[in-house]
Amino acid sequence: MGEEHEELASEVRELRSRNQALRTDLERFEDPRHTALYLGRLLLRPASRRARRVASRVKKKLLRRDQDLVSRWQGYLNPGFRPYMVHRASPPRADHPRVLHAVANFRTGGSARLVVDLIEGLGLEYEQRVIIRTRPPVQGYEGVVIDEYEDLTTARALRPLIKSYRPDIVHVHYVADHRKTWGDLDYRWYLHVFEAAAEGGSTIIENVNIPTAPYRSDAVNRYVFVSDYVRRRYACDGDPATVIYPGSDLARFRRAPESVRPRDTIGLVYRLQWDKLDEGSFDPIVHVLRRRQATRAIVVGGGPLLSPYRRVAAEAGINNRVTFAGVVAYSELPRWYGKLAAFVAPVHTESFGQASVFAMGMELPVAGYHVGALEEILGDAELLAPPEDGQALANILVGLLDDPQRAREIGIRNRRRAEEKFSLERMVGSYRALYAELSGADRQIAPSPEPAVPRRA
Repeated sequence: MGEEHEELASEVRELRSRNQALRTDLERFEDPRHTALYLGRLLLRPASRRARRVASRVKKKLLRRDQDLVSRWQGYLNPGFRPYMVHRASPPRADHPRVLHAVANFRTGGSARLVVDLIEGLGLEYEQRVIIRTRPPVQGYEGVVIDEYEDLTTARALRPLIKSYRPDIVHVHYVADHRKTWGDLDYRWYLHVFEAAAEGGSTIIENVNIPTAPYRSDAVNRYVFVSDYVRRRYACDGDPATVIYPGSDLARFRRAPESVRPRDTIGLVYRLQWDKLDEGSFDPIVHVLRRRQATRAIVVGGGPLLSPYRRVAAEAGINNRVTFAGVVAYSELPRWYGKLAAFVAPVHTESFGQASVFAMGMELPVAGYHVGALEEILGDAELLAPPEDGQALANILVGLLDDPQRAREIGIRNRRRAEEKFSLERMVGSYRALYAELSGADRQIAPSPEPAVPRRA
Protein backbone atom coordinates (compact mmCIF):
# COMPACT_ATOMS: atom_id res chain seq x y z
CA MET A 1 0.00 0.00 0.00
CA GLY A 2 2.86 2.35 0.84
CA GLU A 3 4.58 1.73 -2.51
CA GLU A 4 1.32 2.36 -4.39
CA HIS A 5 0.81 5.61 -2.46
CA GLU A 6 4.34 6.79 -3.25
CA GLU A 7 3.94 5.88 -6.92
CA LEU A 8 0.69 7.84 -7.09
CA ALA A 9 2.29 10.81 -5.31
CA SER A 10 5.17 10.72 -7.83
CA GLU A 11 2.69 10.76 -10.73
CA VAL A 12 0.86 13.72 -9.20
CA ARG A 13 4.14 15.66 -8.84
CA GLU A 14 5.01 14.90 -12.46
CA LEU A 15 1.61 16.10 -13.65
CA ARG A 16 2.02 19.30 -11.63
CA SER A 17 5.39 19.94 -13.27
CA ARG A 18 3.95 19.32 -16.74
CA ASN A 19 1.07 21.67 -15.97
CA GLN A 20 3.51 24.30 -14.83
CA ALA A 21 5.59 23.89 -18.00
CA LEU A 22 2.50 24.32 -20.16
CA ARG A 23 1.52 27.38 -18.16
CA THR A 24 4.98 28.83 -18.75
CA ASP A 25 4.79 28.23 -22.51
CA LEU A 26 1.32 29.78 -22.74
CA GLU A 27 2.05 32.75 -20.47
CA ARG A 28 2.54 35.29 -23.23
CA PHE A 29 -0.70 34.29 -24.88
CA GLU A 30 -2.62 34.42 -21.60
CA ASP A 31 -1.36 37.86 -20.64
CA PRO A 32 -3.80 40.45 -22.04
CA ARG A 33 -1.01 43.02 -21.95
CA HIS A 34 0.74 41.13 -24.76
CA THR A 35 -2.42 41.10 -26.82
CA ALA A 36 -2.90 44.82 -26.25
CA LEU A 37 0.71 45.45 -27.25
CA TYR A 38 0.46 43.54 -30.52
CA LEU A 39 -2.92 45.04 -31.43
CA GLY A 40 -1.61 48.48 -30.61
CA ARG A 41 1.29 48.04 -32.99
CA LEU A 42 -0.60 46.44 -35.84
CA LEU A 43 -4.14 47.75 -35.73
CA LEU A 44 -4.54 50.71 -33.42
CA ARG A 45 -1.89 53.11 -34.56
CA PRO A 46 -4.48 55.59 -35.92
CA ALA A 47 -6.26 55.47 -32.56
CA SER A 48 -3.17 56.06 -30.43
CA ARG A 49 -4.52 59.30 -29.00
CA ARG A 50 -7.69 57.59 -27.78
CA ALA A 51 -5.59 54.72 -26.42
CA ARG A 52 -3.52 57.18 -24.40
CA ARG A 53 -6.69 58.67 -22.92
CA VAL A 54 -7.93 55.21 -21.95
CA ALA A 55 -4.55 54.36 -20.47
CA SER A 56 -4.60 57.59 -18.47
CA ARG A 57 -8.02 56.73 -16.99
CA VAL A 58 -6.88 53.21 -16.15
CA LYS A 59 -3.74 54.58 -14.50
CA LYS A 60 -5.79 56.97 -12.37
CA LYS A 61 -8.13 54.15 -11.36
CA LEU A 62 -5.20 51.94 -10.37
CA LEU A 63 -3.68 54.83 -8.42
CA ARG A 64 -6.91 55.31 -6.47
CA ARG A 65 -7.01 51.57 -5.78
CA ASP A 66 -3.44 51.63 -4.52
CA GLN A 67 -4.17 54.64 -2.33
CA ASP A 68 -7.21 52.83 -0.88
CA LEU A 69 -5.04 49.79 -0.19
CA VAL A 70 -2.42 51.91 1.58
CA SER A 71 -5.11 53.62 3.66
CA ARG A 72 -6.61 50.28 4.64
CA TRP A 73 -3.23 48.88 5.72
CA GLN A 74 -2.44 52.07 7.62
CA GLY A 75 -5.54 51.30 9.66
CA TYR A 76 -4.06 47.90 10.61
CA LEU A 77 -0.93 49.39 12.17
CA ASN A 78 -0.30 49.51 15.87
CA PRO A 79 0.15 53.17 16.94
CA GLY A 80 3.78 52.48 17.86
CA PHE A 81 4.68 50.85 14.54
CA ARG A 82 8.09 51.74 13.12
CA PRO A 83 9.81 50.14 10.10
CA TYR A 84 12.82 47.99 10.88
CA MET A 85 16.10 49.75 10.01
CA VAL A 86 18.40 47.33 8.22
CA HIS A 87 21.96 47.29 9.60
CA ARG A 88 24.07 47.30 6.48
CA ALA A 89 27.73 46.34 6.83
CA SER A 90 30.49 48.39 5.22
CA PRO A 91 30.42 47.94 1.44
CA PRO A 92 32.46 44.89 0.39
CA ARG A 93 35.46 45.25 -1.88
CA ALA A 94 34.82 45.71 -5.58
CA ASP A 95 36.10 42.22 -6.33
CA HIS A 96 33.62 40.56 -3.97
CA PRO A 97 30.87 38.44 -5.56
CA ARG A 98 27.49 40.03 -6.21
CA VAL A 99 24.08 38.65 -5.32
CA LEU A 100 20.80 39.87 -6.80
CA HIS A 101 17.80 38.98 -4.62
CA ALA A 102 14.48 38.76 -6.47
CA VAL A 103 11.27 38.67 -4.44
CA ALA A 104 7.91 39.74 -5.82
CA ASN A 105 6.84 41.63 -2.73
CA PHE A 106 8.77 42.97 0.23
CA ARG A 107 6.02 43.03 2.82
CA THR A 108 6.51 42.01 6.42
CA GLY A 109 6.92 38.25 6.45
CA GLY A 110 9.33 35.36 6.17
CA SER A 111 10.68 35.96 2.66
CA ALA A 112 11.47 39.64 3.19
CA ARG A 113 12.96 38.83 6.60
CA LEU A 114 15.23 36.21 4.99
CA VAL A 115 16.54 38.76 2.49
CA VAL A 116 17.18 41.27 5.28
CA ASP A 117 19.00 38.65 7.37
CA LEU A 118 21.25 37.75 4.44
CA ILE A 119 22.02 41.40 3.71
CA GLU A 120 22.97 41.91 7.35
CA GLY A 121 24.72 38.60 7.86
CA LEU A 122 26.70 38.40 4.61
CA GLY A 123 27.11 42.10 3.86
CA LEU A 124 30.88 42.03 4.45
CA GLU A 125 31.34 39.20 1.99
CA TYR A 126 28.83 39.82 -0.79
CA GLU A 127 27.51 42.90 -2.53
CA GLN A 128 23.73 42.47 -2.49
CA ARG A 129 20.87 44.16 -4.27
CA VAL A 130 17.10 43.57 -4.30
CA ILE A 131 14.48 43.73 -7.04
CA ILE A 132 10.73 43.45 -6.40
CA ARG A 133 7.52 43.51 -8.41
CA THR A 134 5.63 45.97 -6.28
CA ARG A 135 6.15 47.81 -3.02
CA PRO A 136 4.01 46.75 -0.07
CA PRO A 137 1.25 49.09 1.15
CA VAL A 138 3.18 49.45 4.42
CA GLN A 139 6.97 49.73 4.45
CA GLY A 140 8.24 47.16 6.93
CA TYR A 141 11.95 47.71 6.29
CA GLU A 142 14.14 50.72 5.64
CA GLY A 143 17.78 50.91 4.59
CA VAL A 144 17.60 48.42 1.70
CA VAL A 145 18.19 49.62 -1.85
CA ILE A 146 15.26 48.21 -3.82
CA ASP A 147 14.56 48.42 -7.53
CA GLU A 148 10.94 48.03 -8.56
CA TYR A 149 9.98 46.30 -11.81
CA GLU A 150 6.21 46.18 -11.73
CA ASP A 151 5.12 45.59 -15.33
CA LEU A 152 7.38 42.84 -16.58
CA THR A 153 5.82 41.45 -19.77
CA THR A 154 9.19 40.20 -21.05
CA ALA A 155 12.71 39.86 -19.66
CA ARG A 156 13.79 42.91 -21.64
CA ALA A 157 13.46 45.45 -18.82
CA LEU A 158 15.81 43.44 -16.60
CA ARG A 159 18.56 42.97 -19.17
CA PRO A 160 20.27 46.34 -18.53
CA LEU A 161 20.41 45.63 -14.78
CA ILE A 162 21.80 42.14 -15.31
CA LYS A 163 24.36 43.49 -17.76
CA SER A 164 25.53 46.37 -15.54
CA TYR A 165 25.37 44.66 -12.14
CA ARG A 166 26.70 41.30 -13.42
CA PRO A 167 25.41 39.22 -10.49
CA ASP A 168 27.33 36.06 -9.74
CA ILE A 169 24.18 34.70 -8.08
CA VAL A 170 20.55 35.50 -8.71
CA HIS A 171 18.75 34.37 -5.56
CA VAL A 172 15.06 34.05 -6.38
CA HIS A 173 12.80 33.95 -3.33
CA TYR A 174 9.90 32.20 -4.98
CA VAL A 175 6.58 33.00 -3.32
CA ALA A 176 4.03 32.42 -6.06
CA ASP A 177 1.72 29.58 -6.97
CA HIS A 178 0.64 29.21 -10.60
CA ARG A 179 -2.50 27.37 -9.45
CA LYS A 180 -3.75 30.27 -7.32
CA THR A 181 -5.51 33.30 -8.72
CA TRP A 182 -4.11 35.56 -5.98
CA GLY A 183 -0.56 34.60 -7.00
CA ASP A 184 -0.99 35.00 -10.74
CA LEU A 185 0.63 38.41 -11.19
CA ASP A 186 3.58 37.42 -9.04
CA TYR A 187 3.94 34.17 -10.96
CA ARG A 188 4.14 35.96 -14.32
CA TRP A 189 6.73 38.34 -12.85
CA TYR A 190 8.92 35.45 -11.71
CA LEU A 191 8.84 33.88 -15.18
CA HIS A 192 10.66 36.86 -16.63
CA VAL A 193 13.10 37.09 -13.71
CA PHE A 194 14.15 33.48 -14.31
CA GLU A 195 14.42 34.16 -18.04
CA ALA A 196 16.64 37.23 -17.55
CA ALA A 197 18.86 35.43 -15.03
CA ALA A 198 19.31 32.48 -17.39
CA GLU A 199 20.14 34.78 -20.30
CA GLY A 200 22.76 36.55 -18.20
CA GLY A 201 24.49 33.32 -17.28
CA SER A 202 24.19 33.86 -13.52
CA THR A 203 24.09 31.03 -11.03
CA ILE A 204 20.46 30.71 -9.95
CA ILE A 205 19.27 29.72 -6.47
CA GLU A 206 15.53 29.24 -6.11
CA ASN A 207 14.03 29.29 -2.63
CA VAL A 208 10.75 27.43 -2.28
CA ASN A 209 9.22 29.43 0.57
CA ILE A 210 5.60 28.35 0.35
CA PRO A 211 4.03 24.91 -0.05
CA THR A 212 4.00 24.76 -3.84
CA ALA A 213 5.96 23.16 -6.63
CA PRO A 214 9.10 25.09 -7.58
CA TYR A 215 9.51 26.80 -10.91
CA ARG A 216 11.38 24.16 -12.86
CA SER A 217 14.20 25.08 -15.20
CA ASP A 218 17.54 23.56 -16.19
CA ALA A 219 19.00 26.99 -15.43
CA VAL A 220 18.29 26.60 -11.68
CA ASN A 221 21.47 25.41 -9.96
CA ARG A 222 19.95 24.74 -6.54
CA TYR A 223 16.47 24.49 -5.06
CA VAL A 224 16.40 25.55 -1.40
CA PHE A 225 13.37 24.30 0.51
CA VAL A 226 12.50 25.93 3.83
CA SER A 227 11.53 22.64 5.45
CA ASP A 228 11.89 18.95 4.86
CA TYR A 229 8.09 18.82 4.64
CA VAL A 230 8.10 21.06 1.55
CA ARG A 231 11.08 19.18 0.04
CA ARG A 232 9.42 15.77 0.45
CA ARG A 233 6.16 17.04 -0.98
CA TYR A 234 7.44 19.00 -3.97
CA ALA A 235 10.98 17.98 -4.88
CA CYS A 236 11.46 15.42 -7.64
CA ASP A 237 14.09 12.73 -7.96
CA GLY A 238 17.28 14.23 -9.30
CA ASP A 239 16.54 17.79 -8.19
CA PRO A 240 19.59 19.63 -6.81
CA ALA A 241 17.71 20.20 -3.56
CA THR A 242 18.80 21.54 -0.17
CA VAL A 243 16.85 22.25 3.02
CA ILE A 244 17.84 25.41 4.90
CA TYR A 245 15.57 26.41 7.75
CA PRO A 246 14.83 30.14 8.13
CA GLY A 247 16.78 31.46 11.09
CA SER A 248 15.52 33.56 13.97
CA ASP A 249 17.38 36.12 16.05
CA LEU A 250 17.20 34.22 19.32
CA ALA A 251 19.25 36.89 21.07
CA ARG A 252 16.29 39.20 20.47
CA PHE A 253 13.56 36.61 21.03
CA ARG A 254 14.64 35.59 24.53
CA ARG A 255 12.72 35.77 27.78
CA ALA A 256 14.46 37.83 30.47
CA PRO A 257 15.32 35.55 33.41
CA GLU A 258 13.67 37.89 35.90
CA SER A 259 10.48 38.36 33.87
CA VAL A 260 7.16 37.25 35.33
CA ARG A 261 5.56 34.50 33.27
CA PRO A 262 1.92 35.23 32.40
CA ARG A 263 -0.38 32.39 33.34
CA ASP A 264 -3.69 33.11 31.64
CA THR A 265 -3.13 34.75 28.25
CA ILE A 266 -3.00 33.07 24.86
CA GLY A 267 -2.38 34.65 21.49
CA LEU A 268 -1.26 34.49 17.88
CA VAL A 269 1.07 36.59 15.70
CA TYR A 270 0.44 36.41 11.95
CA ARG A 271 -0.44 38.39 8.88
CA LEU A 272 -4.21 38.04 9.05
CA GLN A 273 -4.53 36.89 5.45
CA TRP A 274 -5.93 33.89 3.66
CA ASP A 275 -2.66 32.21 2.71
CA LYS A 276 -2.29 30.67 6.20
CA LEU A 277 -5.42 31.54 8.15
CA ASP A 278 -9.16 31.66 7.60
CA GLU A 279 -12.18 32.85 9.57
CA GLY A 280 -12.25 29.58 11.52
CA SER A 281 -8.69 30.13 12.78
CA PHE A 282 -10.09 32.38 15.51
CA ASP A 283 -12.48 29.69 16.81
CA PRO A 284 -10.04 27.97 19.23
CA ILE A 285 -9.46 31.27 21.02
CA VAL A 286 -13.22 31.82 21.30
CA HIS A 287 -13.68 28.32 22.75
CA VAL A 288 -10.94 28.83 25.35
CA LEU A 289 -12.23 32.23 26.49
CA ARG A 290 -15.79 30.91 26.80
CA ARG A 291 -14.58 28.07 29.02
CA ARG A 292 -12.20 30.18 31.14
CA GLN A 293 -13.67 33.50 32.23
CA ALA A 294 -10.35 34.88 33.50
CA THR A 295 -8.39 34.08 30.31
CA ARG A 296 -7.43 36.84 27.89
CA ALA A 297 -6.18 36.73 24.29
CA ILE A 298 -3.91 38.85 22.12
CA VAL A 299 -4.04 38.93 18.32
CA VAL A 300 -1.03 40.59 16.70
CA GLY A 301 -1.24 41.31 12.99
CA GLY A 302 -3.34 43.00 10.35
CA GLY A 303 -5.11 42.08 7.16
CA PRO A 304 -8.54 41.31 5.74
CA LEU A 305 -9.30 38.77 8.50
CA LEU A 306 -9.00 41.39 11.24
CA SER A 307 -12.57 42.64 10.82
CA PRO A 308 -14.14 39.14 10.88
CA TYR A 309 -12.17 38.28 14.03
CA ARG A 310 -13.35 41.46 15.74
CA ARG A 311 -16.94 40.73 14.74
CA VAL A 312 -16.77 37.15 16.05
CA ALA A 313 -15.26 38.36 19.35
CA ALA A 314 -18.10 40.86 19.76
CA GLU A 315 -20.78 38.28 18.90
CA ALA A 316 -19.25 35.81 21.39
CA GLY A 317 -19.22 38.46 24.13
CA ILE A 318 -15.46 38.23 24.64
CA ASN A 319 -14.32 41.39 22.85
CA ASN A 320 -13.43 43.05 26.16
CA ARG A 321 -10.94 40.21 26.79
CA VAL A 322 -9.26 40.23 23.37
CA THR A 323 -6.55 42.76 22.47
CA PHE A 324 -6.22 43.33 18.73
CA ALA A 325 -2.76 44.87 18.56
CA GLY A 326 -2.59 45.35 14.79
CA VAL A 327 0.70 45.24 12.89
CA VAL A 328 3.54 45.89 15.33
CA ALA A 329 7.17 46.75 14.68
CA TYR A 330 9.59 43.83 14.45
CA SER A 331 11.55 45.27 17.37
CA GLU A 332 8.36 45.21 19.47
CA LEU A 333 7.46 41.58 18.78
CA PRO A 334 9.36 40.11 21.78
CA ARG A 335 7.42 42.38 24.12
CA TRP A 336 4.11 41.09 22.77
CA TYR A 337 5.24 37.47 22.87
CA GLY A 338 6.28 38.10 26.46
CA LYS A 339 2.65 38.75 27.40
CA LEU A 340 1.62 35.19 26.46
CA ALA A 341 1.44 31.95 28.40
CA ALA A 342 0.91 29.89 25.22
CA PHE A 343 1.15 30.55 21.49
CA VAL A 344 -1.64 29.47 19.14
CA ALA A 345 -0.81 28.32 15.58
CA PRO A 346 -4.27 27.74 14.05
CA VAL A 347 -3.00 27.64 10.45
CA HIS A 348 -4.43 25.62 7.59
CA THR A 349 -1.17 25.73 5.60
CA GLU A 350 2.39 25.98 6.85
CA SER A 351 5.65 25.58 4.93
CA PHE A 352 7.78 26.55 7.93
CA GLY A 353 6.34 29.00 10.44
CA GLN A 354 8.78 31.55 11.83
CA ALA A 355 6.12 33.00 14.13
CA SER A 356 6.15 29.68 15.98
CA VAL A 357 9.95 29.73 16.23
CA PHE A 358 9.82 33.23 17.72
CA ALA A 359 7.47 31.80 20.37
CA MET A 360 9.85 28.90 20.97
CA GLY A 361 12.68 31.38 21.50
CA MET A 362 10.52 33.08 24.13
CA GLU A 363 10.12 29.73 25.93
CA LEU A 364 6.45 29.41 25.05
CA PRO A 365 4.56 26.19 24.37
CA VAL A 366 3.16 26.21 20.83
CA ALA A 367 -0.21 24.55 20.14
CA GLY A 368 -1.71 24.33 16.67
CA TYR A 369 -3.14 22.11 13.99
CA HIS A 370 -1.28 19.09 12.68
CA VAL A 371 -0.55 20.57 9.25
CA GLY A 372 2.50 21.27 7.11
CA ALA A 373 5.85 21.61 8.83
CA LEU A 374 4.58 22.30 12.36
CA GLU A 375 5.47 18.85 13.68
CA GLU A 376 8.92 19.19 12.08
CA ILE A 377 9.43 22.55 13.80
CA LEU A 378 8.24 21.42 17.23
CA GLY A 379 9.91 18.02 17.10
CA ASP A 380 6.71 16.12 17.94
CA ALA A 381 2.94 16.30 17.60
CA GLU A 382 2.20 16.48 21.34
CA LEU A 383 0.38 19.82 21.10
CA LEU A 384 -1.08 19.47 17.61
CA ALA A 385 -4.80 18.90 17.04
CA PRO A 386 -6.47 17.45 13.93
CA PRO A 387 -6.80 20.11 11.21
CA GLU A 388 -9.77 22.48 11.62
CA ASP A 389 -10.84 20.84 14.90
CA GLY A 390 -11.15 24.02 16.94
CA GLN A 391 -12.53 22.26 20.01
CA ALA A 392 -9.60 19.80 20.11
CA LEU A 393 -7.10 22.66 19.84
CA ALA A 394 -8.96 24.52 22.59
CA ASN A 395 -8.70 21.42 24.81
CA ILE A 396 -4.90 21.43 24.35
CA LEU A 397 -4.69 25.12 25.22
CA VAL A 398 -6.87 24.73 28.31
CA GLY A 399 -4.66 21.87 29.43
CA LEU A 400 -1.59 24.10 29.16
CA LEU A 401 -3.26 26.92 31.10
CA ASP A 402 -4.39 24.49 33.78
CA ASP A 403 -0.87 23.12 34.22
CA PRO A 404 1.59 26.07 34.15
CA GLN A 405 4.50 23.88 35.28
CA ARG A 406 4.06 21.60 32.24
CA ALA A 407 3.71 24.65 29.98
CA ARG A 408 6.96 26.05 31.39
CA GLU A 409 8.82 22.77 30.83
CA ILE A 410 7.61 22.56 27.23
CA GLY A 411 8.66 26.18 26.67
CA ILE A 412 12.18 25.54 27.96
CA ARG A 413 12.41 22.49 25.71
CA ASN A 414 11.22 24.60 22.75
CA ARG A 415 13.95 27.15 23.43
CA ARG A 416 16.62 24.46 23.31
CA ARG A 417 15.28 23.08 20.04
CA ALA A 418 15.17 26.56 18.48
CA GLU A 419 18.81 27.13 19.47
CA GLU A 420 19.86 23.80 17.98
CA LYS A 421 18.04 24.07 14.65
CA PHE A 422 16.62 27.52 13.91
CA SER A 423 19.17 30.14 14.97
CA LEU A 424 20.01 33.05 12.72
CA GLU A 425 23.71 32.19 12.91
CA ARG A 426 23.06 28.64 11.72
CA MET A 427 20.98 29.85 8.76
CA VAL A 428 23.49 32.52 7.69
CA GLY A 429 26.27 29.94 7.89
CA SER A 430 24.33 27.57 5.65
CA TYR A 431 23.76 30.25 3.01
CA ARG A 432 27.41 31.32 3.29
CA ALA A 433 28.46 27.77 2.46
CA LEU A 434 25.92 27.51 -0.37
CA TYR A 435 26.95 30.84 -1.93
CA ALA A 436 30.61 29.85 -1.69
CA GLU A 437 29.95 26.46 -3.26
CA LEU A 438 28.02 27.84 -6.22
CA SER A 439 30.04 31.01 -6.86
CA GLY A 440 33.54 29.89 -5.97
CA ALA A 441 33.59 32.66 -3.37
CA ASP A 442 35.57 30.51 -0.94
CA ARG A 443 38.50 30.95 -3.27
CA GLN A 444 38.03 34.71 -3.55
CA ILE A 445 37.20 35.95 -0.06
CA ALA A 446 39.39 35.89 3.00
CA PRO A 447 37.45 35.15 6.20
CA SER A 448 35.99 38.30 7.67
CA PRO A 449 37.43 39.37 11.03
CA GLU A 450 34.06 40.85 12.02
CA PRO A 451 31.03 38.87 13.24
CA ALA A 452 28.94 37.46 10.42
CA VAL A 453 25.72 38.45 12.13
CA PRO A 454 25.74 41.95 13.64
CA ARG A 455 24.28 42.46 17.07
CA ARG A 456 20.95 44.21 17.17
CA ALA A 457 19.66 46.55 19.79
